[in-house]
Amino acid sequence: MQHCLHKKNFSYIALLLAFATLLSSCAFSEKVYLTQTGKQGNAVPEVHGIAGAKGINDSLSEYFGQINAALQAAGAAQLGAKVQYELSADTENYSLQAWITGSNGQKLLFDSILLLPDGLRLPQTDFLQSLADPDFLKQCLALASGGYSVNLTQINKPLTAQKTYALLSAYYESRTGTAIDVSPVNRPDVSDAFQLKALALMPEVLEGFYPQDELTAADFAQSLSLLLKELLFYTYGLGSGGFGTLDLDRLFSVYHELYALSIQGTGHEALWGEFAQGVSALLQNTGTDGYGRVGLTRGDMASLFSFLYREYFHKQGQDEAMPSFVDCENDNASFCVGQGLMKPFPKENMFYPAYESRFYELPAITNDFLQACFFSLFFSTETDKPAAFTEASAVKALQSLDGMLSPDGTLSASAFGPVAAEQKSVRVNDRDYDWYFKQYNTGQYAAVNCMPTMTAMALKWLNPGSTATVESLRNKFLPEFADGWWMAQVVSSLDFYQVAYDYGNISKQLVVDILDRGGIVLAMFSEAEPGAQGHCELIYGYERSGGSLRFLVQDPGFENELRADGNPRGKARWLDADYVVWTVERMNKLVVSVGTN
Repeated sequence: MQHCLHKKNFSYIALLLAFATLLSSCAFSEKVYLTQTGKQGNAVPEVHGIAGAKGINDSLSEYFGQINAALQAAGAAQLGAKVQYELSADTENYSLQAWITGSNGQKLLFDSILLLPDGLRLPQTDFLQSLADPDFLKQCLALASGGYSVNLTQINKPLTAQKTYALLSAYYESRTGTAIDVSPVNRPDVSDAFQLKALALMPEVLEGFYPQDELTAADFAQSLSLLLKELLFYTYGLGSGGFGTLDLDRLFSVYHELYALSIQGTGHEALWGEFAQGVSALLQNTGTDGYGRVGLTRGDMASLFSFLYREYFHKQGQDEAMPSFVDCENDNASFCVGQGLMKPFPKENMFYPAYESRFYELPAITNDFLQACFFSLFFSTETDKPAAFTEASAVKALQSLDGMLSPDGTLSASAFGPVAAEQKSVRVNDRDYDWYFKQYNTGQYAAVNCMPTMTAMALKWLNPGSTATVESLRNKFLPEFADGWWMAQVVSSLDFYQVAYDYGNISKQLVVDILDRGGIVLAMFSEAEPGAQGHCELIYGYERSGGSLRFLVQDPGFENELRADGNPRGKARWLDADYVVWTVERMNKLVVSVGTN
């Protein structure tokens, strides 16, 4: 196939000028065209109609021969990737644009090759080693399918914030198959599509970057850790339940891989490797419950985090002010919060060391810890500055991350070896119709209507034909009272509808017994603010997994938020049983049950 380009003359004067240029340089003929030579998959371009064409084509053959050799080493044929070319001209010069086309039409560009009157201008080939890596090529094609414009001859240049916006948002969309919703981003000053996507995805880290800023290794490591957190939160409500030390070890392994990539060449590799070994040794020596897992409480993590930080990252300097908590006197807890290794939970003056965290909380918990470690690592003195990050390192880091995630965005168990099987038992007293109600569309007192909403759900669960609405219940009991209900109004509603009920003080065993007898539990508690008065949730299932127990709840207190599975955020939520009991005891120990056999 030939690509022919004829220079068009728009006036007699232009013709004379062009002719004079050709005579003076004797570089171009009136007709320049492009052919290809070589076998399929190893073809190289040849130009014709140019003075000194043999020398030019020899240079092109050597240049593209190296590219084809790298592609062959990367198994490009199996990926459906091949090199394509296009010749174009401006008023004076010709240029040769080349790119790699993927099987789905993706393009990986090279800088243009300029055919000037005084010779050939070839881009640098320092991307060849990366291009010969099959995983690197595959990751570049995946990024291109996510809309990122990959320019291979720019691949080892320092990474800017602008490129990071594009890299991370394209990676996220290609990984999840879901377009990033930019509607919540209220930034009229931002017009770049990738920047909007990145701000929607990770506003905590990217909002402070200016597009042309060069990104440091520490910046990019922070960006990667937040991306991993977002990918794990993407499956919120769909993933695992409780976790143990083995899960934490796996997540540390992920972070270790990403951070190790980002500190290459900074002189900190030995320290980070020593730290990683310390993590593994501590976690492997922790006892298990016989199923390969152990419930890991916030107190356990505070002990682990404070030891590691003191041992590896805080060998000099004074400790920060250590806060005190109303619910515990734990030096490790105070140290962790004071150093920024962990956050207070569930409110600012509480730590709750006995709380056993859930899997979906791991990214945020470990992110806080590792950010504090990384800050100490790079900024222990005023002269310590993290090295600049390059685009090649970024693609390799994403490539590493790619192997650690399952297609749905969760951690891939195969990346870390076999996991011991757990014994599980599940009891869910659901219905084959929708009986979940939200409180925030229930009239004048919607903000405090959680208790009548829970009652309406219970009545609907008992009877699919129930006509009781939140508004009708509110209008019958305390209609003009501007505050919420108590359990007394719930009981009065059940009496009015002639529903049999029972009540007792909360305990895990009591809830399990009620659920085993086919019933549901109505309880006053707030997951986010355990000291707050008046909120409530309805418990209708449980799951035992190894040594952990979770309750399945309906929470009316979410407005329009949706989970990744498309369901309302408050519907069918799994909460740690110990945490539920703890919060109920702090509000009102009494629970009411209906529907038992």
